[in-house]
Amino acid sequence: MGEIDFVAMDGSTLVVLEVKSHSSSNRAGPPTPALAVGPQKQRRLRRLASAWLMTRRQGREFDELRFDVVAITFAPDGSLVCHEHIENAF
Repeated sequence: MGEIDFVAMDGSTLVVLEVKSHSSSNRAGPPTPALAVGPQKQRRLRRLASAWLMTRRQGREFDELRFDVVAITFAPDGSLVCHEHIENAF
């Protein structure tokens, strides 16, 4: 069905976190890794989060659910060019 990269708590908010990365030398795909989390990927993450929650009914309570995206760009040598954390990405 797929995978969730990270699930974490931010206070009383449950955060489902998608991580996307790419190399600055890669000309294929979207110009930034965050743009790779389009409508289809968002729907898939919502379904995965729902399934994950169904298996953890007795777990810690939370007040809100949030979907974040972390986008990382690497140089061809593997060094970090930039990173971005988008809270409430969708």
